Amino acid sequence: MRGKTIVQLLNVQKTFYPSGVKALKGVNLFLEAGSVHALLGANGAGKTTLVRILAGEIQPDAGEIFVDGRAVNFRTPKDAMRHGIVLVHQNLSLVEELTVFENLFLGREPRRLFFLDRKKAEQRVKDLSERLFLVALDRRVVDLSMAEKQKIEIVRALLFGARVLLLDEPTAYLSESEEERLFELLASLKRNGCAILFITHDLNQALKIADRVTVLREGETVLSEETSHLNVRQVIEAMGFRSSESPRVDVEIGEELLKVSDITLRSGKRLVLDRVSLSVRQGENVGLFGLGNDGQFDLLEVLIGLKKPVSGRIFFQARDITRLSIRERRRLGIAYVPKDRLREALNLEGSILENAMVNVYREIPFAKFGLLNWALLQDYIHGMLKEFQVETNSIMQPVKTLSGGNLQRLILARELFRGPKLFLACRPTSGLDAQVQHYIAERLQQLKSWGCALIATNDAEEAFGLCDKVLIFSKGRLKRTLYKEQLTEPSVLVSLVGEQT
Repeated sequence: MRGKTIVQLLNVQKTFYPSGVKALKGVNLFLEAGSVHALLGANGAGKTTLVRILAGEIQPDAGEIFVDGRAVNFRTPKDAMRHGIVLVHQNLSLVEELTVFENLFLGREPRRLFFLDRKKAEQRVKDLSERLFLVALDRRVVDLSMAEKQKIEIVRALLFGARVLLLDEPTAYLSESEEERLFELLASLKRNGCAILFITHDLNQALKIADRVTVLREGETVLSEETSHLNVRQVIEAMGFRSSESPRVDVEIGEELLKVSDITLRSGKRLVLDRVSLSVRQGENVGLFGLGNDGQFDLLEVLIGLKKPVSGRIFFQARDITRLSIRERRRLGIAYVPKDRLREALNLEGSILENAMVNVYREIPFAKFGLLNWALLQDYIHGMLKEFQVETNSIMQPVKTLSGGNLQRLILARELFRGPKLFLACRPTSGLDAQVQHYIAERLQQLKSWGCALIATNDAEEAFGLCDKVLIFSKGRLKRTLYKEQLTEPSVLVSLVGEQT
């Protein structure tokens, strides 16, 4: 049940120097006990800046923050945590090689004298896990799904008194079934009086789970309303977006660019891909769709060279590339965007320049006779960032200072800017606002003029919106192909459970 206002922000402002960019120009927001409040806005609207201020990571230049009716001044995240406010980042902070239990209490272990009081710690977890269905405490985090990892982050916050949860794009890398489990968890937290601020780019999702929606646009609050009084069109207009529909480009289908023949992949004794064969021609954008990870993401890892099949062959432009390295495949014109982009596609300790140039710095014309042409390379990077609207203060700034949406755009820019012949992408529009999704869809349509794309996804709407045909995967097997005229969500779901349409 919704209750009193726990947190209130009044006229919060923030300018970043030396760029002079005004990230927040007077934002107002309030969070109530027992409610979910969705925070929406285009990339660069100020959402991440706002939650970082509320979490004590950065300080505002002006404005006031009230907790339980009293003015507060957060200098560090610990200050915010003392008031029960915790930010769960999109880039999770778990230690993969440790167990669930060790991660839950890492750095804050309950102690008896100088030793970890495990009994007391386990009792604290048990009280929560009975409500929230937490996974076994002795499992290693590396073996868990993204949804399970997210639950651990949330439980860790609750263990230490969090009553205000700030969730930054929590569904960006979740399957539809994992999203539903997260929403069930949030509903449980609501019932227990928790206030939840939920950053998302998915408008339908926001209207489904939130009690109230606030929209930021260019650092200002342009809409704050109960969801019962809103529809998707009103929110889209507030965010300043045009229609997200992207007209399909009909091109003449050309030569076969990719041929996959009887690919089989194992992970230990588990069969991941079972004799998968497919063909993609120039002018085709093909979706690989499964409800969870049914092998569609693993197939892209095989095609780029990250995983080695136990049998089968891969041909690109009639050349057998089965044994080629990742670098050799990229040189042939194959680009790749992984599912877990923050962990696998970026060096978060490096600069924007270092991350943007990783695919080209050893190639002509940027490198000749072992010498790097820095001027040419920097011009190239600036052009890339401008075209994909990646907002930065400097290409030398640490990449981890970018917002989640800008990180996503940087990765897509790096892979698409050179115009690859074959674009392999895991959920390419996940975590992007509607305007950028529209732009990516347009780029994929342009790509058909000279190349093709394979889009692995567990999001039916993404598959339908981006692809000319969709290959249905189930438990590592290619079950069925659906063409344009068959692309309706019911037929996809029905085919997955083996019924006849």
